[in-house]
Amino acid sequence: MILNKIMALKMIILADAAAFLDTGIKWGSALVSVGGAVLLVSGLTDYSEGKTQHNPNAKMEGLTKIVGGIAVILIGVGLVPQIRNMFPE
Repeated sequence: MILNKIMALKMIILADAAAFLDTGIKWGSALVSVGGAVLLVSGLTDYSEGKTQHNPNAKMEGLTKIVGGIAVILIGVGLVPQIRNMFPE
């Protein structure tokens, strides 16, 4: 009887931990993707500013931020959700 209650409590705790982990991964993925989007928009702003002022350094910095923002978005969408596979159920 007591052993059954302990096993039931263990299953509830594991289910709550899995739900907590899933929620954390969803939020983490969203935050990383938003950070990449901010970097992308910042890069677009720097690139357009360099283009209008004929400043090649600003254009290069803008392109670097654009590529970095795209990479961060891809990490947030593709790599962060794979963290769930590291923890067996």
